[in-house]
Amino acid sequence: MIMDVNEQQYTIPEGCFILLRPNDVHSKKDADYDSCRHVNIAFLPRVFDDVFTYLGRPELKSVFLSPASLAPLRISASDKLVLQYEINRLSMIPLSDTKTVSYMLRTFIFKVLSVYFFEPYFDSLFREAPTPHWLVNYIRQLSQPEILRLGTDYLYSSVPLSQSHICRIFTKHMRMNPTDYINEQRLTYAANLLQISDISIVDISDEVGFSSLSHFYHLFKKKYHMPPKKFRLNNSL
Repeated sequence: MIMDVNEQQYTIPEGCFILLRPNDVHSKKDADYDSCRHVNIAFLPRVFDDVFTYLGRPELKSVFLSPASLAPLRISASDKLVLQYEINRLSMIPLSDTKTVSYMLRTFIFKVLSVYFFEPYFDSLFREAPTPHWLVNYIRQLSQPEILRLGTDYLYSSVPLSQSHICRIFTKHMRMNPTDYINEQRLTYAANLLQISDISIVDISDEVGFSSLSHFYHLFKKKYHMPPKKFRLNNSL
């Protein structure tokens, strides 16, 4: 299949796929489509954000939204069969069952992105620039709510380096300063609590580590494009 993307022509061979970004202007070229079949899977930008946040690398989103990400990726014949099976399963779910559709689609998207885009990139990234042990350990510990609440206070007190040096190393490897990274994790945790619990918004703000409710509202709305209350109404499980 031949496509025009942002005024450049790309050839998509059989058994390949391509990642198109929200701002890409694209169209298919005239061709004999009787012998050409393709599947177009669309998802909201926030799903893309959630994948990176779950992987603990939200700062890398920009890498995969760069022009280089447009290169068609080839999948094996066996993987193609598996993906076709999962796509068929998705198409059999009644559209009225929105929760199941959302869950299955997110699972499918995460699998495709992580296996074909992220794993190869992370492998090369860590070979080129090993992440310090203390940083890897701290990122893992952020999955614990009590560590997440402490934020940078815990980081600076637990690592035997100067604060400026910690910030420099952290930003170099994570492409984001410690405060912004921690706030990303806090907002993701808050969004999950809003979806699965009936905890008050004030208590959620405190639970995830924000000392200022207004600051929590500001950052949450900036990330999810709506205030916490509306997010809960739209996304409660």
